Amino acid sequence: MLQDAKLDIAYKQLGLTRDAVEDDVKSAFRKLARECHPDVSHLPKEEAEHRFRTIIEAYTYIRTTNGW
Repeated sequence: MLQDAKLDIAYKQLGLTRDAVEDDVKSAFRKLARECHPDVSHLPKEEAEHRFRTIIEAYTYIRTTNGW
């Protein structure tokens, strides 16, 4: 149950739903990573770093949970 909620949150952080396939997840991750990378983001550096880490953690969790 807790794992399902965490997985839902991870998908939401990437702007996706649970029915997204591996290519959708990879594409969403790459797009967000380019936008939020601390070296190119217009966000304050600390906020960009936090957002970038959050995106990486969500992507990693989705891939690990789905066995991709």
